[in-house]
Amino acid sequence: MEQFDTIIIGAGAAGLAAAIYTARKKLSTLVLSASAGGQANMIAHIENYPGVPASTGPDLINNFLGQAQTFGADIRFETVSAIEETEKGGKKFKVKTDSAEYEGKSLILAFGKTPIKLNIPGEKEFTGKGVTYCATCDAPLYKNKKVAVFGSGAHAIEAALLLSRVGASEVNLVFKGDKIAGEAESLAKLAADKKIKQIANSWAMEIKGETVVREVILENQKTKQKSSLQINGIFVEAGAVTDTKLAQHLVKVDKQGQIIVDINTKTSHLGIFAAGDVTQLPYKQLVISAGEGAKAGLEAYKHVTGSAAIIDWKH
Repeated sequence: MEQFDTIIIGAGAAGLAAAIYTARKKLSTLVLSASAGGQANMIAHIENYPGVPASTGPDLINNFLGQAQTFGADIRFETVSAIEETEKGGKKFKVKTDSAEYEGKSLILAFGKTPIKLNIPGEKEFTGKGVTYCATCDAPLYKNKKVAVFGSGAHAIEAALLLSRVGASEVNLVFKGDKIAGEAESLAKLAADKKIKQIANSWAMEIKGETVVREVILENQKTKQKSSLQINGIFVEAGAVTDTKLAQHLVKVDKQGQIIVDINTKTSHLGIFAAGDVTQLPYKQLVISAGEGAKAGLEAYKHVTGSAAIIDWKH
């Protein structure tokens, strides 16, 4: 079993910022995540990240990724299935993934939020084969194709507008209420876009196809009448939730399932730190997640070495 000074679960802004700080201070650092970016991948335009005039979420995360690797962080795209303490007193932890087991002297939990799924027949089978949860990542693949977007808020509107802009031939925006919620400017753009068809009071019931998505069955929420959409892609933009079941046997969480941390990112368990959207702290913003990740990295260094992190900037 491979040994590391710190194991970071999550490769979004918080996890990668933590990795930059731990790796730069010469801690052997392992980052585990199913993919890089998390919620940042859903952001098509960022203009409020200090020092970055304008960027996309994926581009900014790629910069984080490269910087962490430059300092020596070992980043592996594996899905974590279990964590446990192997030496009492917060001295060692075992992390199990879908392909290996690792042991670390500290843990940083930074796995953010997970997309809300439709939970209908066909969704799992066609994930990656026409079903996606990231319009920013996959919209360009659907040029000249028919798609459906499922969601009832800003992310769904942004996804629909993006798909239209990159060249989808037809965009069906499906939502449960009479009207979709959004800012006035976005709603005006939505109404003016002739390629976007709004389907109110409806939701997906089943996804069909052969090797890829070909059809989605809709149900009207009021009449219960079913209808069919012949499409090539389904974009699920229904929001995200905090899923901390993985760690709840080790750390305290609040009523929303968010990990409770103190001002220094310490959890209720010695040797385990948490940062980013997975915690109870307000203002779920990239820049804040990155800052909290940096703090978690410094606290992990302090825990592993027994010494405070020395400020290393110079006048």
